Amino acid sequence: MRQRSGFAQLTVADVLARWPQTTRVFIRRRMACVGCAMARFDSVAYVAEAYRIPVEKLVDTLRRACGQDEARRPEGTLGGREERRGRARSATPR
Repeated sequence: MRQRSGFAQLTVADVLARWPQTTRVFIRRRMACVGCAMARFDSVAYVAEAYRIPVEKLVDTLRRACGQDEARRPEGTLGGREERRGRARSATPR
């Protein structure tokens, strides 16, 4: 079995919580993921397959919505808000 990127392994709820701007991607594709009780359990890869969308195509669209460029990030890294928060915290003296 082909290994999925780290982003594809996240649950839909995690993606929506970390990057609220991805809501538009799910809605535009007429996916019922936003507000679905199963979003806490279903991975991005699973819902892509369930909706018959190529996994990498959905992942690429979600990454673009997050402002992440696949070419700039190593495979499996998430980037985004939590990385920026971590740098900001480490730069602040305690």
